[in-house]
Amino acid sequence: MTMPEVVLVEANPALLFKGVNDPGFDGAPIREVDPYGKHLSVFDLGFIRGDGIFEATSVVGGVPLAMKLHIARLGRSARLQDLPELTGEQEWLDVCQAAIDLWGQPEETGTIRLLISRGADPVTTVGQAGHPGTPTIFIFVDTVRTPRPLTLTGTLLTRGYSLELVRTAPERHPWLLIGAKTLSYTANMATYREAVRRGADFGIYTSTDGYVLEGGTSSLVLMKDGKLTTPIPDVGILHGTTQQEVFAYAERRGVPHEYAFVTVEELLDADFVWNMGGSRLSAVERIDDVSFAADTEFAAQAMAFFETERAYIEEYTTGPGIQRWL
Repeated sequence: MTMPEVVLVEANPALLFKGVNDPGFDGAPIREVDPYGKHLSVFDLGFIRGDGIFEATSVVGGVPLAMKLHIARLGRSARLQDLPELTGEQEWLDVCQAAIDLWGQPEETGTIRLLISRGADPVTTVGQAGHPGTPTIFIFVDTVRTPRPLTLTGTLLTRGYSLELVRTAPERHPWLLIGAKTLSYTANMATYREAVRRGADFGIYTSTDGYVLEGGTSSLVLMKDGKLTTPIPDVGILHGTTQQEVFAYAERRGVPHEYAFVTVEELLDADFVWNMGGSRLSAVERIDDVSFAADTEFAAQAMAFFETERAYIEEYTTGPGIQRWL
């Protein structure tokens, strides 16, 4: 039997969000839809406003890597965006695994992506006739066509605000949604295009007062004198799931590691730098005019650890110093 290269399902929001009615699923957790068809209404706020959240990770051996970390971050994003509260971790794990089982290719490397919008726009006629306030949830699993490059080059790009603003944003400026993984990725993709124009593979956000934040769609970890350092999530960035896996790997190997306020000067003075996301790493060999030794062996060993030491990673990532950013 030939298995599909890509699977798309719509998930029942009544099973995944508290206080939400079943919009026609009759209690079923998911329904498979044609991945080549057209399914999202133009009256959906995800399409009209980019109003929603998402998560994505790699699938290896039929297992979505770091899925519990992604679900925890999804819950944080939902809270920041005033979406309904998630029902529970297991319900989300079950629907994700159901989609992966439909894909049915444990020998292949895949990607799973969860896309959640606020649902139908209640100010439109169509939205009022539908289920306004009920989130729309799509999940797809796709076969990876192009593996992540072993090495990348980066360029520094200002995000246009100071560290002081982002450190106080959750309390004083919650509408900025700093720390939420939203569907509104237009600026992030513009960052990528600008990086390409500058002859680089990805952009690295910096604050106006000289601190390193994150990549446009990725996290950064640097090593100096044998210690791993990553920008602390207090600078108003996503708490990278892959970065947490890297720190679990470092803990197991006895490599010192820390969260810190990282200046641009410290980044450019690093011995090694890695770019990461979706449980995958690439060594950074150049940032603008500064070159680095590309430690691809560390990246390969870390990724192998991600695939084989899930229990240890889950134990480490639920410990002290981690949960406060979820």
